[in-house]
Amino acid sequence: MISALRFQPIFSVRQLNILGYEVLSQLKSSVDNEIYFSALDIPAHITLLDKQLTILNQLDDNEKYYINLPVSMLCNVTAIHFILSSLNKNIIIELQDPANLDKLNGFERMALMSNLHLIHSNGFEVWIDDLTPALLRVLSSFIFAFDGVKVDKNFFWQQLENPSLLRSFVYCSSLLTNNILIEGIETIEHYNIAIECGATHLQGYLWPEHHYTLPLVVG
Repeated sequence: MISALRFQPIFSVRQLNILGYEVLSQLKSSVDNEIYFSALDIPAHITLLDKQLTILNQLDDNEKYYINLPVSMLCNVTAIHFILSSLNKNIIIELQDPANLDKLNGFERMALMSNLHLIHSNGFEVWIDDLTPALLRVLSSFIFAFDGVKVDKNFFWQQLENPSLLRSFVYCSSLLTNNILIEGIETIEHYNIAIECGATHLQGYLWPEHHYTLPLVVG
């Protein structure tokens, strides 16, 4: 089902260079991404992560790679054991579906917090993907020091005509972490607005992504 890996560059405003890549799985053209990934259970997510890590290990470089993992996986003991035994230190975890944080029951919430602290104690960074104002309020109730956040690209595009609101949101996000990445950077205008509003990292089609085509389609 998975035909390739996509590597989207992450640009550092401080260093003015590419410091890593978000790793995304590319499906066969006939498959709907959202439906496919939302239907994966924990064992399937572990299999997918294993395939991604196998490829990254073959690259044998020192790049930072941002890997997307769902909340359900980060609440699961079996998945956490696999993650801690398999990741190299150049791997950064992105919590890909923060909208599901507010759906956790008390037990799941405690399990997630315990697992995130365990991941941190083993030297791995944890970032939040697709941050919006509504999610910022949810995150404020979690006692965990996230290493970075990614501002949702659609929210960024909606605020292009009102950068003061974007600047205020970036400031509020900076109370959680010093690393604020804005997604959806496609033009020089986007680049300039994001930097003026306080972003420390940028991501988007302004920087061409790379592809790694799999020798065989992974089911």
